[in-house]
Amino acid sequence: TLFRSVGGTLFTVVLGFVLKLTACSLQYAIGYRLYPLVWVRQTCGTNKPAMRAVEVILRRPGLDAGKCAILCGGPDWPVSVLTGILRLSLPQCLFGTTPILPFIVANVCTGAFQLRAQQVARDHPEGDASEEAAVWTALAGVMLTVNLGIGLFLQVSAMYFIQDTLELRHSELSTPLAANMDLDWLDHVKVQQATAQRRVLDWSVLDKITKAQLLCAPGGACVGTFIFVFMDSQCFGSFEVSTPIEELSWDYVKPMGRVATSVFFCSVLVYLRYRRKSRGMAAAVRAQRRAELAEEETEWRQTREALIATGRTESQSQ
Repeated sequence: TLFRSVGGTLFTVVLGFVLKLTACSLQYAIGYRLYPLVWVRQTCGTNKPAMRAVEVILRRPGLDAGKCAILCGGPDWPVSVLTGILRLSLPQCLFGTTPILPFIVANVCTGAFQLRAQQVARDHPEGDASEEAAVWTALAGVMLTVNLGIGLFLQVSAMYFIQDTLELRHSELSTPLAANMDLDWLDHVKVQQATAQRRVLDWSVLDKITKAQLLCAPGGACVGTFIFVFMDSQCFGSFEVSTPIEELSWDYVKPMGRVATSVFFCSVLVYLRYRRKSRGMAAAVRAQRRAELAEEETEWRQTREALIATGRTESQSQ
């Protein structure tokens, strides 16, 4: 039985390791196919200093400490897809993921030891092997602690190496690149649109009706919630969860409950009205600002190219 348990544990470790590398490969392929989509790269922020620091670390060959920390300690799906979007070397990424093996071993052993404790307790119902079961349970707890410790260590290490790279190579990572020209332009447009949108939706420029909607919506919701919580006996009648639905009627909702419900839903409708209006205003402002910036795009790109040629950052040029 012990031999079968050891064999099963080893098989599960190998299977988990293979599945991990397979998942990383498939997710890498997804990211690789998403690379041509500019909006995907903009959403990921591949032109931002923090993400460029991650790229610098991940491009290091072999089992670099920072590279392994990011590949093993970072969230599985985002990191693997990002490696594809950045067009990194898949073999190098898989090689950098191999240190995940101790984490898999600890994870599998946690379940294996717990299962072993249950088997011992089941095979000896009289309690003759209670001490052995307790030992396996304790080992399962130890491996769970080791598992959590490894995961925490990898995550903290990944953040440390990213921050360290940002500090040591901040000037280089902040310098714009010609390859990121389109992304930088989209970011510029996004910032300008957000600024224009804030001006339109600022409290000082809103009309009285819109201000009243903003005050009534949360106010009505708070009043309705207050009545439901502190005056529940005056809002609803008594009934059991097992009461058939056909036995329930509007009589269970007392007049106070109907008033509170009406106030709450009216506040929701007022908010939805404001939301629809504000979205329309924001969309119009964003479209107008984008049209205005389209006329400035050529000049902006020429300025950006000159900035790239000098190798300076935007703050240095200002």
